[in-house]
Amino acid sequence: MVEGSLETSLQAISRLQRKIDEVLTPLVPGKKCALLDFPHHPNVGDSAIWVGEQIFLSKLGLKPAYVCAAGNSNWNAMERAIGPDGTIVIHGGGNFGDVWPIHQQLREEVLDRFPDHPVLQFPQTVHFSDPKEADRTAAKIRKHGKFTLAVRDRKSLDFARERFECNVVLCPDMAFCIGPTRAAASSDPRILLLLRSDKEKKDHSPADAILQSPDLLCTDWLMESRRETRLRAGGRLFADMLRGRTGPTLRGSFYNALASERLRRGLRQLASFRYIVSDRLHVHILSTLLGRHHAVLDNNYGKLSSFIAAWNTNWDGMQVCHELPLAVEAARREILANPVTVPPSRNRGLIESR
Repeated sequence: MVEGSLETSLQAISRLQRKIDEVLTPLVPGKKCALLDFPHHPNVGDSAIWVGEQIFLSKLGLKPAYVCAAGNSNWNAMERAIGPDGTIVIHGGGNFGDVWPIHQQLREEVLDRFPDHPVLQFPQTVHFSDPKEADRTAAKIRKHGKFTLAVRDRKSLDFARERFECNVVLCPDMAFCIGPTRAAASSDPRILLLLRSDKEKKDHSPADAILQSPDLLCTDWLMESRRETRLRAGGRLFADMLRGRTGPTLRGSFYNALASERLRRGLRQLASFRYIVSDRLHVHILSTLLGRHHAVLDNNYGKLSSFIAAWNTNWDGMQVCHELPLAVEAARREILANPVTVPPSRNRGLIESR
């Protein structure tokens, strides 16, 4: 790369995949493991992380002997599955803290119940609004004594190293393990505004009038047809069973099929548009995997800017914007300057079944 120039998306992906391998491979022993906190909800980003985690573990020759989602754990079954020396691995993402309590409760229950098992937390963003909650988590980590925390950004790294008595490492998001993903040429001429509608939403109210413009489509990716998703996932599971690709448990194989189907839905949505503007971290990551040009806004506590600063994912097809109107104008300029930016795909699918 020429000094002063930006990487391509392919260069950024390759660099971050190497970093994940470098950081996490020594932390995952070659023995049985459990992977906890399956994202049993429509948020595409969390499913992308799960797919990436499965790809990473499979490279190490590991298929989780036990999986569960928050709310459906069976700890006796997990102990039988991984034995006395197995590692407990917890799904990565952006829920380490007090923003999404159900996931933190699962994490802390594991620390309480399994003091003799090493616990590895896949890369997370750490955010606490209440210092007392951070203190409570710190006490549980200290008592456990065998907890390793991977974080996705330097703000989380500094906080965790100051507050938690455990091994803390800096590592990119696991969705990068998916690798480059080809897609068909976009068909919708509008700009996709994929903006958060949940509790991490940043207020864009002064720009509401912009959202009525006919060249924009504003949406989120939290909605799905539960029945259709399960039917498609069931079909993928059946096909995987015929090819001998299933894991050690039927639940785990079905979870993998669900996550892959949700990921496909998100990739299809992103690939349908010429240009994307979003305040979701995994829209940025999946757009990078697709090589799709996009503009990035922050969520309400700086998750995206912290991640981009940590890993320099400002490749030559994306822009960081601080306000929605600026992001929309950047998208319009990009489209005018580049009438055709997305090559046709040579592949039939957005992502192969894994």
